[in-house]
Amino acid sequence: MPIFEHRCVLPSVIAVVVLLSGGPVVRADDAPAMIPFEELPVQFHNHDVKLVGSLLRPKSDGPVPAVVFVHGAGRQTRQDYREVGEFFAGQGIAALIYDKRGVGGSGGEYESREPYEKLVHDALAAVAFLKQHPDIASSRIGMWGLSQGATIAAAAAARTQDIRFVVAVGASVADGTLCYYRDNLFRKYGLSETLRDVAEKAQLIVDTLPHNLRDESVFATFSPKSYPPPEQYVHPAWSRVRQPVLAMWGQLDQHTPVGEGIAGLKNSLAMANNRNWTMIVLPKAKHSLGISDTGAIQEPWRGYAPNALKTMTDWVRRVIEEPSRIDWMKQIGSAMPSGVLSKVMRYDRLRWFGNGTVQAVLWLVFSPFSWPMRSRASGMDSVALFAVGRAMIERQSSGF
Repeated sequence: MPIFEHRCVLPSVIAVVVLLSGGPVVRADDAPAMIPFEELPVQFHNHDVKLVGSLLRPKSDGPVPAVVFVHGAGRQTRQDYREVGEFFAGQGIAALIYDKRGVGGSGGEYESREPYEKLVHDALAAVAFLKQHPDIASSRIGMWGLSQGATIAAAAAARTQDIRFVVAVGASVADGTLCYYRDNLFRKYGLSETLRDVAEKAQLIVDTLPHNLRDESVFATFSPKSYPPPEQYVHPAWSRVRQPVLAMWGQLDQHTPVGEGIAGLKNSLAMANNRNWTMIVLPKAKHSLGISDTGAIQEPWRGYAPNALKTMTDWVRRVIEEPSRIDWMKQIGSAMPSGVLSKVMRYDRLRWFGNGTVQAVLWLVFSPFSWPMRSRASGMDSVALFAVGRAMIERQSSGF
């Protein structure tokens, strides 16, 4: 899978630009019988933004079902989903893979942060394009989304019945995902619990200060925010999804807290009166369902967990050809809650980053001038400091 690059500058903790590479590589793991398909270059528009990609179309005498592949976070192109798209096409399901806006050949300004509104409309534009394509069965179009892409797919599906089904991989459907991810990433760099706490607070300042200085009303109160437990959490997009849903996680996921995600997704779909779901947790698999012994972030790709791709295509086939055979409210595998919500609530109760005025003071506390003193006090050497800075930058291409 081609490498995607991401550059970001962290202005407060350490002034360094790091060139990062990585991303989920997709490999056809099961090698069932494949049918011939062809690749067609395509382009479609979201208002004045042109998006370009490829339609992997099975050779068939009539219209075929299709799936739009929605990107996770990061500057990703169609190449990042080519192999999984080819697997679907080889099973008779057309795949539309495209360059994210502002990346590759697509126009528009790159964005990869909530509320993802432009990205949702890009995905809906892809669906509209397929509906008009003569080789695509217009009533058999679904969405596949990885991580952040799963949220975008859900938001799109909640807006139109033109989307027949949703396949979600590594979906985050609970509070605390970024806290969970950063903690695992800092641990990867060997930071102690104390240093991870410092790094987490520093990153929260970086994330929230610019917004609060523009509009102090965002965090104008010191009263703690209310965080419902995962089994009571309602996601604004998933709670309106009524189409069949296949959600899959790797049990060793270090990007997303799987136990909380399962509980949050179940509760959200219940709010939509949607019982037409299957949730699967794959053992010895990481965030992107790749084979893993530890789930470590950005470890070398070793291929998909056994039968992961075939499970997806078999499920899609049942949805579009034999809907009466779809399992209702079925869960295979499980994952224990991570307990990340207690950390999030502890940070929120502190409200040390309260509002713009408070953050302005804390910005000075966490400025580069204060780091040498803080480093000596905590025993934090230059290697650990660099690790914190690199970890914060690396979050930008985490696959969310």
